[in-house]
Amino acid sequence: MLPTALILSIIITTLLYIFMALSVVSIMPWQELAKSSAPVADVAARAMGGQAYLILSTIALFATGNTVLILIIATSRMIYGMAKEGVLPKYFAQVSRMGTPWVATLFVMFVSMLFTIVGNVGTVANITNLLVFLVFITVNASLIKLRYRRDFRPRFRAPVNIGRFPVLAALGILVSLLMLLQFSTIVVLYGLGILLAGAIIYKLID
Repeated sequence: MLPTALILSIIITTLLYIFMALSVVSIMPWQELAKSSAPVADVAARAMGGQAYLILSTIALFATGNTVLILIIATSRMIYGMAKEGVLPKYFAQVSRMGTPWVATLFVMFVSMLFTIVGNVGTVANITNLLVFLVFITVNASLIKLRYRRDFRPRFRAPVNIGRFPVLAALGILVSLLMLLQFSTIVVLYGLGILLAGAIIYKLID
């Protein structure tokens, strides 16, 4: 059921974004929206008055804070799990009396604060997107490699295959590579620097 749930969530989210985009451009011309730093809030202000801008901006602020909190929690748990497996230093696996991986959480918070040095939220967001696409490429490439291992016995087989070759994984790699073409040189350099630092840390531990 898990793959079905993931696919449905992607489809539903995509449809919601499409409907929202159609609603927004039906109220304001896209030329005005392109120049706005808060297009949805501007649309709300035009449709419902000036107070709507403040209300929507406040909601967006809390939503962004909630997203950041979720990412910190998820990332710290990933680091904790990697430390438990021996991929990262063992001290990242330390937990508090309540079971919270406090060392990993503080580390994620510190690294997140370092990104404020960049000074441009758009650049930080693009670096994150770049790394996400690289993760997608790695995961899909890993699936292709696993399919051709003799000792691989999958409990779940991804649909759309040509023999052992997973077509959807190959399409995922292709689409991710195409998405990488949109990033600027500085974003790519930042991303490669982060990957290089991660590879060095991994080799030192390994």
